[in-house]
Amino acid sequence: MTRVLAAFSLVLCWLGASGCEERRADRCKIECKEHGRCTDRDGRCVATGVDDCRRSVACETQGRCALVADDCRATAEICAARPDCAAKGACGEKDGQCAATADAHCAPTEGCFNQGRCRAVDGTCIARQEDCASSDGCRRFSRCTAKDGACGTFGTFDCERGDLCRLQGYCTWVQDHCALTSRADCERTDGCRNLGTCTFVADTGKSMSTKTPGCVIGSDADCRKSRACKERKLCRKGERACRR
Repeated sequence: MTRVLAAFSLVLCWLGASGCEERRADRCKIECKEHGRCTDRDGRCVATGVDDCRRSVACETQGRCALVADDCRATAEICAARPDCAAKGACGEKDGQCAATADAHCAPTEGCFNQGRCRAVDGTCIARQEDCASSDGCRRFSRCTAKDGACGTFGTFDCERGDLCRLQGYCTWVQDHCALTSRADCERTDGCRNLGTCTFVADTGKSMSTKTPGCVIGSDADCRKSRACKERKLCRKGERACRR
């Protein structure tokens, strides 16, 4: 009798109607796991229970956790409470799943601060030119130009804006990266302005396996141009630093 009742609870057929519905149907096993559509209704897998929605992969990955009609879908309330809201800006609902639907969703994210992904377009946060220029990625790594919705480095102008130029002299675009190539690069650095390290050397000898370019104090003239000379009278070239 128990087995009969259990089977009856799984299969619901309405008298006088052509439709038949089977909960947790075997043929819907894959759609049940992926999308919460666990019920076979007239040969079509549909969602009929909110618990089925909440157990699905789509709930975990896309916020499709609410039962709406015969499908599992996201709502704005669900999306706003999910980790992906703060992490990726997916705070709104678009086509039944969580997505970035306003620039305000993208603005507080790390992706906006670090990568310039501050504009909501087609449900995702992407970068525009002005966002790249103000991003941490531009300041630190010279990723200052927007292309295909992301920030990147595409020329000497980008290289010159980053800390790698200011601190280490990697200011010149060579093929596909910023490089330290000349005295002009060294003269752009804080080290040149403050300490007199204005002379370019192709190899500092710091690596045994490859040449490593660098900026060093090359002469008294380098020291005389530095802040160390103006403020502390360290105006002559020493072995490692400017001296009196």
